[in-house]
Amino acid sequence: MIEYATALLLRDPNSWLAHAALADVAEIRGDIDSRLRHQARAILHRPRTANDPDRMLSLEIYHGVGEILCHPLSPGRMQLIQRMQADVAARPEEIESESQKRLDRATRVSLECLDLTILNEPLSEEPPEQPDMALADFSGNWLNLSTLRSHVEKLSPQLAFLVAADEKYLKLYGRSYLTSILERCDTDCVINVCMIGSPKNLSGIIEELGIQDRRLVFLVNELNPAYAVSYYTLTGCEPNCARAYYQSVRFLTLEFLLETLQIPLIVSDIDLQLNGSVAALLQRHAGSDVVLNRNEISVSFGSRYTANLLLVKPSPTGRQFARLLRLFLRKSLQRQHIEQFIDQTGFSLAYQYCLMHGLQKFDFFHEYEINNMMANRTSMNADVVNYARSFVFFAYYGSQGDSAIDLMKAVAADQ
Repeated sequence: MIEYATALLLRDPNSWLAHAALADVAEIRGDIDSRLRHQARAILHRPRTANDPDRMLSLEIYHGVGEILCHPLSPGRMQLIQRMQADVAARPEEIESESQKRLDRATRVSLECLDLTILNEPLSEEPPEQPDMALADFSGNWLNLSTLRSHVEKLSPQLAFLVAADEKYLKLYGRSYLTSILERCDTDCVINVCMIGSPKNLSGIIEELGIQDRRLVFLVNELNPAYAVSYYTLTGCEPNCARAYYQSVRFLTLEFLLETLQIPLIVSDIDLQLNGSVAALLQRHAGSDVVLNRNEISVSFGSRYTANLLLVKPSPTGRQFARLLRLFLRKSLQRQHIEQFIDQTGFSLAYQYCLMHGLQKFDFFHEYEINNMMANRTSMNADVVNYARSFVFFAYYGSQGDSAIDLMKAVAADQ
């Protein structure tokens, strides 16, 4: 087969069948570079017919690019991705099916948002500026940067948590999240809650949460209407939508807090609950500076790393990861068209940037430390509750709506 495929390429360098055959051979041999190269060329040269979902160019290139990003980037691999991005941009497809049109558009926007040029840009060594946020303590007393540092220093924390949510999500999940951390965290900590909303509403949120604890700090960020853009999901486009900003604001704040507090940070979704030992988790990952939640079954660059849990330490690797992530998201949020996994795309690029610069102290959460699957939407029986409690951190995936809230209450009961 090798001889036949090689001979065929000599006659026709664009033979997709020859490239596909040589990609299979390279996979058997463990030759990653050759497999990725031939696989990409097979995708680019494969013949296509209209309305064939198995031959949609944008989707095939999206998966091909994702496979390349599962491996450390080299200049050759970056060029391969950029060629694939350019090819899909230059070849609009005529699609009749409305569902396929939506999928094609969302996939193309995702590929447009994957901006590899940022990997070659020099990162400033200057300390990050304070984000445009009001700072407050657990009672709603306003702080400045100096009084924030003084307040935190008195607590002598060894770890900080960071979450962000709008007022609606704070009311839904804030109390459950905060209670689980405050009651079960076996490491001295401080919790930073970024509220996306008006500072004048903070006192009402604090009253509704009903939690008075000095370990709690608020950062209040009023939404800029400029962040309401066209937001693309696999099911369509949401115009004038700020969800990308809601997803990103905690990571825009991460580098600042890392430098200000000088302690490790655990960044998470707010629809999450702590069940197990944080001290043991930190010990398991003591030799790593950044710990990601890797989704092993996904090769998509938008879902390879799940943004619901991240551990970052104030180290060279942690700082560069946080900085590249902030710069990528700040640049991405200026787009008028943005994809739903922009924060997780940023994870992929920040990870690659660190590897390219010899910063390799990464690890991945163990399968019992955070779940990557939703629990049963309808059943709240003992098996489901015990399943949720078996993880150190359990993510409810608030998009499940009422079932997530019901499960949250069941897990918290008698714990």
